[in-house]
Amino acid sequence: MYVPKLVTRACQTTNTTVPVVSGPDYSIPSSWPQVSVNKSYGELNGIAQKAIENLKSQFWPDPSKVDFGWSTGTTLSALAYKDMVASTKDNHDYVKSVLAAAKKHNEHFDPYCYNDDAQWWGTAAMYAYRAYGDQEFLGWATDVWNWVAPSYASPLLFPSRHSA
Repeated sequence: MYVPKLVTRACQTTNTTVPVVSGPDYSIPSSWPQVSVNKSYGELNGIAQKAIENLKSQFWPDPSKVDFGWSTGTTLSALAYKDMVASTKDNHDYVKSVLAAAKKHNEHFDPYCYNDDAQWWGTAAMYAYRAYGDQEFLGWATDVWNWVAPSYASPLLFPSRHSA
């Protein structure tokens, strides 16, 4: 059985009855910067898109019936971010369908009244806007910000929001 060095070191330092002078070594190995990738950018993008297609078919075959919690919002943001970085629109329709379903499910992307969930959906909308330039995405991201900002924005930063 293979046990990574990091786990072994952590166990060695936590299972001692004598004070430990040094802890685990979390430094980055010097060999890491010499990593070489023998695939083109297009090949890497293709691999990433295949993984996304697999994710969609296995977990989200119907974009209108996804779980509307934070984990779906943050995962969806990765799809839009991948398109932004790769300068593609491979996932535009899917991202838009899921975001539209989430918006329909809850006006402010906040189905459980924890504003952090809404913020993940807002991040997805913002990445989608940056990737695709679609103003509807920007509107959804702005809506999320306007929904969550009063819950923690100080009167010093936004006096007009807190005036009576």
